[in-house]
Amino acid sequence: MNDASSSSDHPRLDLDSRDDFESAALAVTNAGILQRNKQVQRDQKAAFLDHLIRNVDIMIYAQLSVLYYMEYVRPQPSFRIPHADF
Repeated sequence: MNDASSSSDHPRLDLDSRDDFESAALAVTNAGILQRNKQVQRDQKAAFLDHLIRNVDIMIYAQLSVLYYMEYVRPQPSFRIPHADF
């Protein structure tokens, strides 16, 4: 009962034939390459998002610094205007 269902689920390859062996090896190699490509793409996406978040954080920090400077640090004039005594 289990033998019949397993044989119908997965076709059996005759690995004695050179063509079948090469096609099976090629399928395993392609699966490995696809898995590696997906991992590389995931790593690149994570690096891109990390870089993007860091740049946005730096931009917001710079804007807050400018707002603080504009509100609390006022440039002092380097000269005084004399007042007339009346």
